[in-house]
Amino acid sequence: MRLLMNAELSTTYAEWKKVYDGHTWARDEANMKEFLVNWCEEDQRIYVCYDVESMEVIEKFMVKHAEVIASSGHKQETTVVKVLSD
Repeated sequence: MRLLMNAELSTTYAEWKKVYDGHTWARDEANMKEFLVNWCEEDQRIYVCYDVESMEVIEKFMVKHAEVIASSGHKQETTVVKVLSD
């Protein structure tokens, strides 16, 4: 399934991206294929798009890696997930 996620940051995009890029191994391990990673200055949100096996995969990933996600500046409480295809 293809998911589009967006969220607010408590850091700059550059700071978030550095942590995000350093955690590629974890996304590879979860078999999350990345299609888009970017920043929208207009609404001050990051946008990422993945192909994943199921919602369960992304949910488990977010729990397992919650500390790294939080340390990146990603405000998890602002995360919005949309299913683009199933």
